[in-house]
Amino acid sequence: MNKLNKDETKKYIIEIFDFIERGGNLWKVDYKNI
Repeated sequence: MNKLNKDETKKYIIEIFDFIERGGNLWKVDYKNI
């Protein structure tokens, strides 16, 4: 259970950071365009 939890947590963290990177980049582009 511990190993599975760690793997799942890593997946969620990677997904969250990827989402933030994409969202942040899109937000920066929109902000500059405005």
